Amino acid sequence: MSDEMLQEGAQIIEELSSIPDDKASFDNVFSAIRKFQNVTSTAEIFNFLLYVHPDVSVLTAADQYLTLFENEMINWDTEIHNKVFKVIDNINNGKFKKPRNSEDLMYLQKYENERKRMGYNLTDDLNQEYGQLQMKINNNMNKFYSCMGGNPSDLVFTEKELEGVPQNIMDTFEKTTKENGKEAYIVSLSNQASSIIITHAIHGNTRKEYLKARNSRCNLNVDVLKETVNIR
Repeated sequence: MSDEMLQEGAQIIEELSSIPDDKASFDNVFSAIRKFQNVTSTAEIFNFLLYVHPDVSVLTAADQYLTLFENEMINWDTEIHNKVFKVIDNINNGKFKKPRNSEDLMYLQKYENERKRMGYNLTDDLNQEYGQLQMKINNNMNKFYSCMGGNPSDLVFTEKELEGVPQNIMDTFEKTTKENGKEAYIVSLSNQASSIIITHAIHGNTRKEYLKARNSRCNLNVDVLKETVNIR
């Protein structure tokens, strides 16, 4: 099903891209977007399964699908926004009328607000400056998140320390041994399912250690975050 939904998403985006910019109206563009919502709904289902399904193979498949989906959405989301912005241009130029339905108007206004936030209506000089600032922000974001996947993101807990965590989640953790020779599990903070430790682990010290590690992963990048926040 995951392959079919990704293929369906690609087909809908291709359909959206094939609409000429000067023919982009609310009706034809948002008709494609509404069909695309079926794909995003499927992603939400897989995200739900990632936390509740008892079968490890299903958990693995759900995680793989979500990774593929998120990678595709980077390009898909850009294509959707660009085409909707053309709809707004065509409406503002009088080529097409605004939708009459209040819900449709609110939906269109949402994209209009995003367009302003993204600097779509800026002059060439301001747009160039905006692009440079956006690039700087993106670079800082990459620096900030670069610490997410390293060894500091890994914790080691014994089975006793993980008492209360469902077995299907435990099965997603790699097994190892602690210095005392006790069997243990490697818990990677990059594993989305590991967050269930916060709600299910019986021992307070386990929850505390997990939260401390998760909240301090990027302390080394506090300066980068401050610099990004202060960009005006």
